Amino acid sequence: MKKGQIRQEIKSQVDVQKIPLNQIEELATLRDREGLRCVFEVSIKEMNDDWVLLNVVPQIHAGASTARLSVSGVSEQLPVRQKVIPVYSQQFTVKLLAGEVAVIGRHESAAWNLGRLFFQPDTGSSASESLLMIRMAGVDKLRGQSDTSF
Repeated sequence: MKKGQIRQEIKSQVDVQKIPLNQIEELATLRDREGLRCVFEVSIKEMNDDWVLLNVVPQIHAGASTARLSVSGVSEQLPVRQKVIPVYSQQFTVKLLAGEVAVIGRHESAAWNLGRLFFQPDTGSSASESLLMIRMAGVDKLRGQSDTSF
């Protein structure tokens, strides 16, 4: 596992005709529902040689892909992407030791919520429920030497 951020799409092209998005608090005011996708952004922080801390933020990507301003560090970029709606109220952290696995899914619920939107199986006889599994294989070691001959 590498340091930094990873985005993992859980569900793409959500059929908004079948889902009552107005019942999901975070999406009730969303106007452009075209191309709705469910994504997790996972930030990885190395804590020591044996374990890492993952910060997981659910995101909704929606709307047409257009050039949108992004600020990364001190630079500005105009990548072509959809509108990204991070749902910070549902973020969580997980500590993983080498060899451990985090399994992310949903609890059964009659009410519509983000977990149900992200993981509920599509209807039909071949429907299957989605899960996100993250395995911490190990912490990469950076080895090098300093060169003071400048």
